[in-house]
Amino acid sequence: MDEPLAFSFVKNYALILARVLSIKGDLSDNHIKMVSSKVKVPPFKEKITEIKEKCVKEQEIEEAELSSLMKELSIYQKKINPDQIKPEIIEKDSDSKLRISFIHACLNLRAKNFNIEEFDIIKTEMVCDNIIPKIISTTAAITGLASFQLYSLYQTNKIDFIRDCYLNLGINSIIMSQPKSVIKMQDKEKDPILFYPTKAVPLGWTVWDKIIINQSMTCKELIDYIMEKYNVEASIITSGNVTIIQTFMPNNKNRINQKIEDIYNAQSKVKLSENIKELYLEISGDIGDTIASMPMFKYIFKK
Repeated sequence: MDEPLAFSFVKNYALILARVLSIKGDLSDNHIKMVSSKVKVPPFKEKITEIKEKCVKEQEIEEAELSSLMKELSIYQKKINPDQIKPEIIEKDSDSKLRISFIHACLNLRAKNFNIEEFDIIKTEMVCDNIIPKIISTTAAITGLASFQLYSLYQTNKIDFIRDCYLNLGINSIIMSQPKSVIKMQDKEKDPILFYPTKAVPLGWTVWDKIIINQSMTCKELIDYIMEKYNVEASIITSGNVTIIQTFMPNNKNRINQKIEDIYNAQSKVKLSENIKELYLEISGDIGDTIASMPMFKYIFKK
């Protein structure tokens, strides 16, 4: 709890929750710090989940686990007195109950996680002042539709049960349709946009596929790897709107032996923070007189 922003989040959340649930006790800064220091947060580990269609036995096991959890929660339901629950109302012109401070801490912790610009307290108050209730709005409708879709996806990934939605509440229009299967890239004798023959490398890749590079490399090392592995002569490497290298440009020749992440930091307006471990790269290249069409590269330069 040495980080002031993290402590502000925990403290303000604890105070608000205590008021909502009518909890009495020691809510001083020292006590909150002491209790928080005893909580051991496990290190974050990226979890890759494969969504697959569940068999009947797996569904029965999960239903039994859900029933057990509901039974356990029902015990606590009997202990709760609804009259003791007091909903919080945001007072935009006063922060005497630290609601704005809690929102401010949430905003800036999220900003830190996503490496975006943090808000000052004045801007947070301005944002809160412009919040419009969205109970009956496009945001609420999209949230509900997406939740239904996730519920379907949890049970099956068959495309027959997936839906696209065109939504316009301004004219009260909701149109559902069945999406097409994901496009698999194929070789083309003449690409309608590039007007050149293209070759899919690898054949049949989709927008969901990534080529993983699991080590830090210089531009030359990556270009040599792509040539050796895929027989593609890479000429342009970019990451978002940052150009890493264009091999045909004379003023880029000094980048050939530099690390890709170092070039990104030198060329980008926003530097990579310490917690950033990967970049997504787009590679343009050729196989002889044919343009190579490749998926995005996930370049992990730090363990």
